[in-house]
Amino acid sequence: MSQLVARLDIDSGKTRAAAAVFARRFRIISELDQHTSVDSLQTEIAKYNYRGGRTDIDNALEEIRTDVLLESAGDRPDVPNVVVMFIGGSDNDILDVQASVR
Repeated sequence: MSQLVARLDIDSGKTRAAAAVFARRFRIISELDQHTSVDSLQTEIAKYNYRGGRTDIDNALEEIRTDVLLESAGDRPDVPNVVVMFIGGSDNDILDVQASVR
């Protein structure tokens, strides 16, 4: 993930990035307006390791919609949002995931 973050244009202010970890529970590591440089976001992300377990993708997508992509957390309504998810396992309910992305 660090290599992907290195390619983002965060330092100029043109790109904002948030990070979260999820399995059974969803936890925001960094909100969209929290880090203004690639280095600071990479440092924050490096503190977390994948611990395995159930991958609850539909819950993560809902949490992103309701807790991450907010103007109060740095989302800019005039800029398109892109969500990239790194998934270490399969979801327990693929039908819930399909419903979440619609």
